[in-house]
Amino acid sequence: TGQDQLAVVQAEYNLSIRRLKTSKTNLGAIKRLSEMSRQLAGLPAKKMKPGLKKLRSKFNDYLAHYDQESSAPELVAKDSEIVSTVKKTESTDGKTATTKEYKGYVKPVSAKQIVGYRSVPVICEVLSDTLDAATGRRKIELAPALMFTHTDPDLRPYFKNKELITCYGKLSKIDAYVYLSIEFQIASSHSQSNFGSLQSGSLLRMKLLNGEYVSLYSIRSDRGRIDPYSGYTIFTGQYALGKNEIKQLMSAELDKVRILWTTGYEDYDVYKIDFFRDQLGCLMDR
Repeated sequence: TGQDQLAVVQAEYNLSIRRLKTSKTNLGAIKRLSEMSRQLAGLPAKKMKPGLKKLRSKFNDYLAHYDQESSAPELVAKDSEIVSTVKKTESTDGKTATTKEYKGYVKPVSAKQIVGYRSVPVICEVLSDTLDAATGRRKIELAPALMFTHTDPDLRPYFKNKELITCYGKLSKIDAYVYLSIEFQIASSHSQSNFGSLQSGSLLRMKLLNGEYVSLYSIRSDRGRIDPYSGYTIFTGQYALGKNEIKQLMSAELDKVRILWTTGYEDYDVYKIDFFRDQLGCLMDR
């Protein structure tokens, strides 16, 4: 029936979402391990040993997590399983009518075909928790967390051991008001000519894995600055989150981010898909 076909499509869509979540989570973990390896390669031999031990521990944790997911049991057994219930009702004329109430269809999937998505346990890192003596306003600021990295494929040969863009985000709360701060670290001292700046009112558009979009607008301008130690160009965008945006960001994982620079917009894939769920969970619990 049409209802059965719709359920099949829904089941396949849910399966695709789970696969995408798993792929992004695994890719993010691999990129973090790769970054740790790159940093260790630049250390003297004497300082490398403690780092190698830490890297090996994180790699073993990743393998244990991956193996556990890979050995998940089969979700369903048979191709024709359609869960339903049968209802019998008796009318006033004494006749009995039987109706079938459709409950759902689950397409069979082998454990080898899909790895179940599991979030990594969240460690809440609070950068500051202060109370302004004059105004009585409480300000909570979380530590920055990696959101994504990005390097254009054409530029990859020139960025073998690093990324063109590394993006960190953090949330803060002043009384009931929640703010998002995003820092773009661009591995070039000439980025201002390529990216321009972030203007006040410029768009930050986020796509969630459930297909919804959340749009935020910068509350201040930033022309960027050159970090004196790394030579990178640093841009910082600041955005306010309302109740509706918070509800949306808590309802689904993050998929992509679109940033509107003065030279045009760019889309970035997000690997830390639980960024908002983690940070908002930490912030709202305090």
